[in-house]
Amino acid sequence: MLSNLLVSFNIVAPLFFYGLVGYILKACGAVSEGIATDINKIYFCVLVPCTLFLSVYNSAWGDFDLRLYAYILAALLILAAVLLVIVPRLVPDGRDASVSLHAILRGNTAVYGIPLAQGVLGTSDIGNIAFTLCLSILVSNAIAPVIFAKCCHKKTSAGKILKQIVTNPLLIGEAVGILFLLLKLRLPQFLLTTVTGLSAATTPIAFIGLGAAFSLQTSASRRKLVTSVTLARLLLVPLLVIGVGVAVFGFSGTALVALLAIFATPTAVCTFAVAEIYGGNARLAGDYVLSTTAASILTLFIWIFAIKTLGLA
Repeated sequence: MLSNLLVSFNIVAPLFFYGLVGYILKACGAVSEGIATDINKIYFCVLVPCTLFLSVYNSAWGDFDLRLYAYILAALLILAAVLLVIVPRLVPDGRDASVSLHAILRGNTAVYGIPLAQGVLGTSDIGNIAFTLCLSILVSNAIAPVIFAKCCHKKTSAGKILKQIVTNPLLIGEAVGILFLLLKLRLPQFLLTTVTGLSAATTPIAFIGLGAAFSLQTSASRRKLVTSVTLARLLLVPLLVIGVGVAVFGFSGTALVALLAIFATPTAVCTFAVAEIYGGNARLAGDYVLSTTAASILTLFIWIFAIKTLGLA
């Protein structure tokens, strides 16, 4: 039991301290709150694409579980469609609704996926899990522009949305990684070292920016919204998606851990940057990231403990 708690704590604790560094720097006047905007541009356009590229580049072709891939794709699309109907009715402000929907839909798979899999499974089949997680990130990146266009009621054509999807730096990073994987291309060592170094900075830089933008002054209505989204992301979504996956499709072992990493992890840190890029409420998105990240210490422990106790992984 203690080891399961340590798995979730060891993933989350460094993220908290990265954010604390940013908050302290702002409190001391070393950086301004506006620096978060500049950090987000670097994060969104350079750092995350490098991370996603490496995730695919370093993954390995394994035994394809087409049933799992189809289930993940269907779950993400159905969840997005349902949330597009429900969330705007409950959250009238389009900027708030867009980030609320995105926060519920998108987990921090890039940061949590592999450490979580290693904590539950050891080193077995990590390459195949990495490829599965990359596919889910690819789908999430493609959905994001549609969510913000619909929720923010922007008058935009299908062609413009398609352009936003195709020119999304996150998708480009993954697409280049897939190209290298398919063609079995390898980067020269100096380029690999450069990309690896940029990738290593992704998570610290993201949470330092979040910490610099964080404010303790939150209205009661906003606290209620943050609490509701946190519960939906960490409890309701995994209960539905993972529950159906186990009960109906019989997923277990590697497949179940992949579902856990996609649907039970806290809100992706990139939702903060994406909100700024596409016109959502970035401050609220940051609150979602920090709230779900903190709460995930407990919820991930519960999910890991449950699947271990039931002998599913």
